[in-house]
Amino acid sequence: MRESSGGRDQVSGLSSRVTSRAARISRPAHIKDVAEASLKRLKTDHIESVSINIALNPDVPIEDVAGAVKELIEEGKVKHFGPF
Repeated sequence: MRESSGGRDQVSGLSSRVTSRAARISRPAHIKDVAEASLKRLKTDHIESVSINIALNPDVPIEDVAGAVKELIEEGKVKHFGPF
């Protein structure tokens, strides 16, 4: 929710849930693309929390999925990651 008097740094309670019927979503590049699109659409510089609710692609190691989110955290684009 954006506070009426603020800018991008005034966003509170913002979260993003990455979902899809296709297993391709578990690819790290797709996770990052979805996060970037959310940032742009929401006109903010960070997402407070990310929860990935997907049927994982067995060809993509879970470490790669978590690694993509870790990179977003390190870039300051995501604050928290986990099951919510």
